[in-house]
Amino acid sequence: MHKKTSSAMLAANRMGKPVGKIEVEYVKLGLKNLLQADGMHTKYLKALLAGLILSGIAALIYLVLMPLDASRGNLINYGLLRSLLLVLMAAAISGLGVLFIRLHTRPAWGAALSEKIGQMLTTPPSRLFDFQFGLIIGLIFLVEAFLLSWFVIPVPARPFILWLAAACLMAWAGLRAAWREIFRSRPSLINQLKKGWANWGRTQKKVLIALAVLGLVYFAAFIPLNSDGHPHPDEEIIYPDVVNMLIAGDTFTETLADSFIISSWWYGYPYFPLSALALVIPRLVFGPGFGGQVNLNLLLLRQFISVLPMIISLIFLVYLVGGFRHFWASIAMAVVLGLIPGVVHYNVRFWHPDSIILLLVLLTIWFLKRDNLRFGRNFYLAAFTIGLNAVIKIWGFFFFLAIGGYLLAGLIRKKLDFWKMIKTGIFFILVMAASIIITSPSILIPWNLKTYIAELQEYYPVLRQGYDEPDPQGVYRLGLAAWMVFFRMHFMQDFFFYFSVFAVSVGSLIGKEKTLFRLILAWCVVVGTYLVGWVAVKSFQYMLALMIPLYGAVFLLPQIAGGASYPKPLGFLAHPKAKWVVTGIVMAMTAVQFYFNLKLFPI
Repeated sequence: MHKKTSSAMLAANRMGKPVGKIEVEYVKLGLKNLLQADGMHTKYLKALLAGLILSGIAALIYLVLMPLDASRGNLINYGLLRSLLLVLMAAAISGLGVLFIRLHTRPAWGAALSEKIGQMLTTPPSRLFDFQFGLIIGLIFLVEAFLLSWFVIPVPARPFILWLAAACLMAWAGLRAAWREIFRSRPSLINQLKKGWANWGRTQKKVLIALAVLGLVYFAAFIPLNSDGHPHPDEEIIYPDVVNMLIAGDTFTETLADSFIISSWWYGYPYFPLSALALVIPRLVFGPGFGGQVNLNLLLLRQFISVLPMIISLIFLVYLVGGFRHFWASIAMAVVLGLIPGVVHYNVRFWHPDSIILLLVLLTIWFLKRDNLRFGRNFYLAAFTIGLNAVIKIWGFFFFLAIGGYLLAGLIRKKLDFWKMIKTGIFFILVMAASIIITSPSILIPWNLKTYIAELQEYYPVLRQGYDEPDPQGVYRLGLAAWMVFFRMHFMQDFFFYFSVFAVSVGSLIGKEKTLFRLILAWCVVVGTYLVGWVAVKSFQYMLALMIPLYGAVFLLPQIAGGASYPKPLGFLAHPKAKWVVTGIVMAMTAVQFYFNLKLFPI
């Protein structure tokens, strides 16, 4: 096959045009040809080495000339550390120089080395993209480490960190240049979205458009309510931290401190820069004094940090359950979810991270379902969302049962052997830990981490025992009976709660969506046990991460019918009309619950 033909097929693939089986083989063969045509030629390796040598020399000069802060270096002798780094960097630069000279004087050896590196990076071809991703993550981490050198990392390490960051950047550029056709052949995110949209059915497109319009109406409905600037007590505490993130300090160190260090750790670090993004426009319009625009700022924070993620979460749950395959069922589900009393209450004058937590929970479940025991990219994307969830509000740690069960399922179904299961689990934890560190670099500051731990130690006994105040109504009790009062008040009546538990339990045993049901069950068991058996404070937002997935399980229940095989007592579920019967039961139960929801409407 000629390269011209393969390039044409790759171009067609980039544009998202449909291709037949023969054309797909052409594309695969074209990728192989491109891998052979492109590669880590000696010129790219020489360019990389030259860049590393020159940037290393610059870093070395910076290290020699940089002044050392006399107020720091009590634990580590900065003078000694600088000397050690000078020797280390000089040796590394010398080694790179020797390698560069050898490449220049021995072309055959250089070509063999380049080919070996190319094979290592492209076998399998997906490794090239994984390596690129690793370089990007490494660059982000090194930039954060450089900024942390103003707080915790020894100052003499600053030039070395910059050199490593430059190495990641140059290696990434080298990959993009050496295998430019391979990277060009990969569809861009926009083209992937276009292709996904083209592959959707007409009903799915109509559902998404209709839900987007409903979402906009729903979003706008809360603007008048949230424009009241009277802050919630929690908002008063965290508002100054978010404002300070967007105001430069008198010195660079003060500016970094305001960006990295949060005075209150009730919510994890990522929540604060996300909130700060919502205030960028007021900062640009009103300047450094924008924090005085309390009404406007709280409106933006409530709408974009609470309401918008909630809307996205509910629409995403509709997709997770039904795939947007049925128009009126999808619309009805979205309306029911959007008018749950606890959901409406959350959206009114309440700037909290719980809707972001809910979205991360649903994304984690979706990534695991999509992975389908392949233990590939989606599995590790779930590790990222769990890490982000955990660092914002610890909830991500409650996925331990779901992840443990998922790994065990891989072992039982022989997707993994025992040792591979252990290694996969360890790597999952490492990815999760990396996501925590990268999204919350300030936890690497010892005294800041100490403050965080102290805040948690002070906060969680309150959750366990309740606030230090009279409790004549016995609100601060543990147990299901105590919690059922608040379940009824904010989310669902007793009958619907037990029906949802029945739905998620039965669906985990039979039907076509057992994996999804089991993931929801594993999540809800841990969270439900934590709330009912450990938390005495009955704040309604704590229940969102439990109740919304349980609602999803109810709407998913019809999937237990219409399968291929059932135990003898349940054989009737294979009948074509069984699904309609189960759907009718779900509709009836939901209609009754919806009636109670409207009676308890909090506005």
